Amino acid sequence: MTLSDKQTRELYAKNKSSNKDKAFTDALAEAAVVLFARGLLDPSAQEIAEEFFGELPIGGDIHEAVRKKLPKVRAYIEEFYPEYPVILLSETYYVRYRGRTISTVDEVHRCLPVGQGKTGHGLYVPGGGDDPLYEEWMKMSAAKGAGMVRNTTNRTTNAFSQGRLGAESGGRVLHSVADNLQPSQPEIVAELSSAIGRAQEEQLEVGDGQPEED
Repeated sequence: MTLSDKQTRELYAKNKSSNKDKAFTDALAEAAVVLFARGLLDPSAQEIAEEFFGELPIGGDIHEAVRKKLPKVRAYIEEFYPEYPVILLSETYYVRYRGRTISTVDEVHRCLPVGQGKTGHGLYVPGGGDDPLYEEWMKMSAAKGAGMVRNTTNRTTNAFSQGRLGAESGGRVLHSVADNLQPSQPEIVAELSSAIGRAQEEQLEVGDGQPEED
């Protein structure tokens, strides 16, 4: 199919706009990385915007535009800066919990943009040691992935049990699922799993040492 001159111009304009949009997103990500390197590990969308635009005056519309790009900014950082494992933070984090110790699960959930209507308002990189925010985000992400794996497995086994799918085809699906679950750093997985095992053993030992009540 040959495009008309008008269609060609429209397509070019769309691609040009898309490229400019991507360049803006990438630049915002680079600005966030600069803030991380300075030690600011929980920059808000406003702080990222101010780092990017420098001395230029910016208003609420710009802050909102930057906020909407945070998921793509996060994806860029994950791809090109793996030394900064990054998640999103909610508006509540910046209003109520920034700089405070976050201890309960309810507080952690308020700080994360999960649930209907909640959106990201900033980025967060764990600073080292145990981190309830990053831990809960990863656990929730894993739960979503586990649900998809479980659904795929159940659909495959159901199709086979109903006589709608051959054993070899079903086996290849499940084999593919298993392959996709293999981690890129199995030695690290083993180390982390061992840490959990040791912690559980220590808890059991402490429990066994408690005096019995009369």
